[in-house]
Amino acid sequence: MKIGQQQDVVLNYSSLYKLNPETARAAVLEVFKQTNNISQAAQMFTTTRKVVQLAIAKEAAGDLTDRSHAVKTVHNRTVETIEEKAIAIKNATKFGYRRVAKELREKQGLVLKDEACRNILKRARAQGLLKGEKVRSANGKQVRFYDWYSAEPFEIIQTDLKDILDKKALPQEVYHHLQRHNLPPYQWTAECVNTRIRFLAYSYKKSVTNGLCFYLMVIAWLRAHNIRAELVFTVDWGEEFGGKSRQKITDLRKLLKPLGATIHQNHKGQSQKNGFVERSHRTDDEEFYIPRLQTIKTKDQFFLEALNWTWYYNTKRGHTGNDMQDNPPYQKLQKQYHWIPKDICAFPPLLLNNISTNIGPWGGYNHPTHYQRS
Repeated sequence: MKIGQQQDVVLNYSSLYKLNPETARAAVLEVFKQTNNISQAAQMFTTTRKVVQLAIAKEAAGDLTDRSHAVKTVHNRTVETIEEKAIAIKNATKFGYRRVAKELREKQGLVLKDEACRNILKRARAQGLLKGEKVRSANGKQVRFYDWYSAEPFEIIQTDLKDILDKKALPQEVYHHLQRHNLPPYQWTAECVNTRIRFLAYSYKKSVTNGLCFYLMVIAWLRAHNIRAELVFTVDWGEEFGGKSRQKITDLRKLLKPLGATIHQNHKGQSQKNGFVERSHRTDDEEFYIPRLQTIKTKDQFFLEALNWTWYYNTKRGHTGNDMQDNPPYQKLQKQYHWIPKDICAFPPLLLNNISTNIGPWGGYNHPTHYQRS
């Protein structure tokens, strides 16, 4: 370029478009009106002739804004009636998309892939057709989840206590049947986050001693079946798991450390961090307690039914969670640890009150006073 020669002005249409599409087209049209040359206007904005022609056409139509980029013709779209049924099942049951698709296939005989059901519910969610979905926590922040799937089998075990006597979960007649026959009201649950294998126990009281007894039973069961991983029990802030007492948590960790296990307390108010075991409680209600509890009248019958339910859950019932492919938990375990025998799934659901009284008054303050012996 010679000295004193003015440099050509070069604009970038893409940068202007990102800031504001209408302003970008207005600038292109202004240059076109001055030059009356489509190629020259396109060259000045480092874009194509089609962009300038589109701006001219939009000005003639009286609207410089972008039109919707949504697809006008959707090939192989699911029939509208099937979409309505999927949305209805989701609103009625709050199932995930895999379970909704499974319900439509098995109970209504419809052909629907899991991925298609996922897309249906995604569109329904964007249109506000799904009821009661919580995607943000109480403080307005996005709900975050741990990547549990990177853990090896039994490395992370979510643990929780379920109050079976729940009027919101059980029908009135089932609730009163449990009280009338004095069946155990508390269910202790430990679930492996990798395989979904669960272990159950029961009690009449909530106490740290029963909690310790449950830990020891699960650890002994896993070690007897050649599980050598470091065990991490994730728990909430219930008093039966130590609660607010740092002394109880410290004592529990000291007792479990020689056994290759420890306790991890989740943050308060974040039940999603124990999401697998929390969700399994609903399955207990829907598939065990509601249909079976009224046929049970004795404790022996109750524990036999609980053992059968544990075996069915671990070895036969398909799961629709991530990386489960509708397989039972033991089948998932076999793919990773093929040498583990199937009887690992037959954890005996015993009554903790009858066992915890014999493990000793560790710490003294949490041992039930009515169990102290002279």
